Amino acid sequence: MKEVEASKVLLVFRFLEGCRRMKTDVDIRVDCLGEEEAWQLFCQNDREVASSDRIRPLANAISHECGGLPLAVMRVGTTMRGKQMVKLWKHALKELKRSVPWVKSIEEKIYYDLLDDKMKPCFLICALFPEDYSIEVIELASYWIAEGFIDEQVNHKYSMNEGITLVENLKDACLLEEGVRDGMVKMHDVVHDFAVWVMPSSQDDCHFLASGMSLIEIP
Repeated sequence: MKEVEASKVLLVFRFLEGCRRMKTDVDIRVDCLGEEEAWQLFCQNDREVASSDRIRPLANAISHECGGLPLAVMRVGTTMRGKQMVKLWKHALKELKRSVPWVKSIEEKIYYDLLDDKMKPCFLICALFPEDYSIEVIELASYWIAEGFIDEQVNHKYSMNEGITLVENLKDACLLEEGVRDGMVKMHDVVHDFAVWVMPSSQDDCHFLASGMSLIEIP
């Protein structure tokens, strides 16, 4: 009797919830890439242009600005494919450094618009902290309660548990990641830049003044 080889099915989801719905056996998170891995992924779109003497320094800097986030590396690399004018690469690098997600598909792929009305302001308030800053989950939930994003009419313990649940939901959506130790979370630099950019256009009944903007006076 011929032995039948076991087969495996690989599923890729943007949200961890997709893995849970499909009852996957093993869940593997795609973490941020190292500098060399990010560069190789970036060059897959157009290695000849990106590696040319005139473009390579700018392409390297742009790849670095993506912070190893595979989604950002791929989308930015695709957008710059075939562009040989140095000015276009300089403009792209300047916009990335200004925290402007000039590639519209990055905004779409981050799935901010798919967050419910409660999660959006909770997500945006995380950008009030500096880049790479690890935030205490309990502290973050307390801010959300104080701002009225979480209803405290039931009891404080229930509200805190709801806050912790929202943090986990944002982590599952890859909009927050683990901090420097247990009980802490932080934003990836690219996600932080996106949140800062989207704040002024937010339709929520709240307005934020983001940190790290080097303001001299309050506008």
